[in-house]
Amino acid sequence: MIILTKTPGDTIQFAEYVERNIRLYQIRNLCPLRPSAAASWIRRALAESLRSRKPYSVNLLLGGYDTASHDPHLYDDPRAVRCAWVWIVFHAEFFG
Repeated sequence: MIILTKTPGDTIQFAEYVERNIRLYQIRNLCPLRPSAAASWIRRALAESLRSRKPYSVNLLLGGYDTASHDPHLYDDPRAVRCAWVWIVFHAEFFG
């Protein structure tokens, strides 16, 4: 599950890009992508986007359940230096 916020155009486009590429991985390799691997791939995709002329303007929260280890995972914004799972996330934006 991915929760994206910020600019509507960027969030929709990036969500579809991530969804289709993760699905393509599953079709090619006949196995689902684990949450930690998905978070790493999304982090790399955002890093490549930041180096381009038109980066995605999104805030991201990624959650998943690893069926192999039976563990839930929650990842905060992967644009951080490291992509680490967290227990609880609080994000607030103030306008005014």
